Amino acid sequence: MISPKEASQIIFDNQPPLIVKEVLLEESMNYVTSEDIISPESSPSYTNSAMDGYAVKWSDIEPASNGKKVKLAVIGESRAGFPFNGEYSKHSAIRISTGAMVPKGTDTVIPIELCVEMNGSIIIKSARYKGQHIRFSGKEFQKGDLLLEKEKLICPGEMALLASVGIHSVPVYLPPDAVVFVTGSEIVHHEHPCEIYQIRDSNSVMLRAALKNSGVKNVSQSLIKDSLDETISALQNVTETSKLVIFSGGVSVGLHDYVKEAAELSGFKRKFWKVKQKPGKPFYFAKKGNQLLFGLPGNPVSAFMGYIHYIHPLIIKMRGLDVSHTKIRGELSETVENKGDRTKFIRIKVDKQNGSIPLVSKLKQQGSHMLTSIALADGYLIVKKNTTLKKKSIVEVNIF
Repeated sequence: MISPKEASQIIFDNQPPLIVKEVLLEESMNYVTSEDIISPESSPSYTNSAMDGYAVKWSDIEPASNGKKVKLAVIGESRAGFPFNGEYSKHSAIRISTGAMVPKGTDTVIPIELCVEMNGSIIIKSARYKGQHIRFSGKEFQKGDLLLEKEKLICPGEMALLASVGIHSVPVYLPPDAVVFVTGSEIVHHEHPCEIYQIRDSNSVMLRAALKNSGVKNVSQSLIKDSLDETISALQNVTETSKLVIFSGGVSVGLHDYVKEAAELSGFKRKFWKVKQKPGKPFYFAKKGNQLLFGLPGNPVSAFMGYIHYIHPLIIKMRGLDVSHTKIRGELSETVENKGDRTKFIRIKVDKQNGSIPLVSKLKQQGSHMLTSIALADGYLIVKKNTTLKKKSIVEVNIF
């Protein structure tokens, strides 16, 4: 058996190459840029007004900055989408809307609240400085500037920024496609009638949702009976585009556990089997070309913990992001012991009402068949073999 740390390293060492593709901007949410994005234009693209008011020339109205009233003739209007097309003349003002183009010859905007308009003229009551309330072309960024750096997660704000400069497709890293196989002749779909000797399938729902949550777009899933031929057939039907092949069940030492044999008969090369951890010791990992096969235990908690600790970080890395679990520091509410010879992944609750540092409490139910131990948990504590963590110790917790 190998340690969890060794297992993680072997998995990362066998990561397939990243996949790059251009996607439409509207479909780019939660993708990661595969190269720097350079702006094709400046922002603002034209000099415009930040206020509703009047565009004027500072030399005409400078006395207003000293408390003197200034009277100007209004000669036209610049509206958003309809710029002023006339000629600016000295000692005049042009009515202007927020976002409208600042007319040539003007260099300052006076807010409408500081003006009184009557009989085709305005009286300016006060002014502050030349260039006030103007958004100058290129003030935010210039054409050719770096807009989004490589390996940037695209969220709504990034999408809006790209749209604002006319970018309609984005080079990104594609998340891997995945296929999930849940093995077991006793397993039935959760919507179907269940005999007393059968078990409703929860792993398909769980693993599909977990993959989607990790950013995988395309996930297929199937139930497989405990049959070598059926397992081999399922693997033969997996397309090369599915870089992740995930099994739950069938990877232990039982007479009807066929995943390892079927995988190796199908051309997969074993990288490891069994990890010194609890839950999830019978964890199998193999590779064929650029396809990775993960054999998770059939117990749902073991399957979930194997996914969260090993597969989720790999997917994050394959999407072009930094590999990390979300971690927090907390104070143990009780002593936690691991007297065994395997690392334990202990599910915990976090009480954030405990002042400046959260209180971390071990869930009482820790069985690998007890789904409440993940459904009610906020995360897990990694406790190495033969280790005691005393009450009030400050510990690091991986958050689900």
